[in-house]
Amino acid sequence: MKLIKNYEYNPITPEPFEIPFPVYFELYYKDIQLATYRIADELWIDYTFDNTYGIPIITPEREPISIDDIYFLLTCRVFRKNYPGIVQELKLLGLNEYNPYYIVKKTHGLMQNDMYWIKFPDEDDVDSYEKAV
Repeated sequence: MKLIKNYEYNPITPEPFEIPFPVYFELYYKDIQLATYRIADELWIDYTFDNTYGIPIITPEREPISIDDIYFLLTCRVFRKNYPGIVQELKLLGLNEYNPYYIVKKTHGLMQNDMYWIKFPDEDDVDSYEKAV
């Protein structure tokens, strides 16, 4: 695993976290696939997005995007590290420590205020928003 750290912006936590590279995931809005992200060991990012539906995506609609953009995407889809119920939440998720990547893997990055979610390739049983919820 490689350790990455955001250097430009991060509204949730300025602390670094590990991501197992290479990594691939898709961003959805309801059942519409908006973007795909492939990040290589060298932190090279292959990114595609579909703006056919006019739905805004969480990362910039420009290429190339940076590892900071990926860091922002993952950290904005999880609960804050200083959340009062963090110990219980991590226990419910089966995690021993706060790591936005692994929290998103468990929760699909679902938030109560929107219908965006993230799918990883090993989740063949999750093929719709309803199954992610």
